[in-house]
Amino acid sequence: YKRQESLVFLGKLYLEKDDYQQALEYHDQALALYEASQAATDKQWGTLYQLMGLTYEHLTNYNQALHYQQEALKALASASDPKLMGQAHQYLANVYWKQGDYQKAFKEQRVALELFDRTGDKRLLLLGYSTLGLIFLSIGEPQKALEAERKSLEFAIEIDAPAEQATIHKNLGLIYSCLL
Repeated sequence: YKRQESLVFLGKLYLEKDDYQQALEYHDQALALYEASQAATDKQWGTLYQLMGLTYEHLTNYNQALHYQQEALKALASASDPKLMGQAHQYLANVYWKQGDYQKAFKEQRVALELFDRTGDKRLLLLGYSTLGLIFLSIGEPQKALEAERKSLEFAIEIDAPAEQATIHKNLGLIYSCLL
């Protein structure tokens, strides 16, 4: 397991460094080893699939991103961990949103928020509401977008997250420009 976990970790590092091709190489190697050993846990599969989905999303290969995020959701379904399941729905919402399928994005985001609410994790809630705000803006609902972003900002202030506050203020500016 150590080799597979190391490859997943290296892939994640390259994903964070925006070196998506290198991230995919490591993730593909981990995937092959997981398949060969057939001993990976559902959480390990889910994590790998999520990372692969995120990498493909950054490469704007949304069909592949969607495939891996759906696989992650299936793998994590047995985990009964609201944080992991919420993140899986959040990642799906992001891909649907980028594909322009706003109704599916909205549906997945609502599920993610329900799960994040159960965790009480304010960082997840602020990210969830901010994403919901952007989805609302995309479907032409700037008032609802404003409400969601303001709620997100409340969480960001509460947990003292200045980078997230800056992003939310940028989103609020975008929304206000649509209201003019």
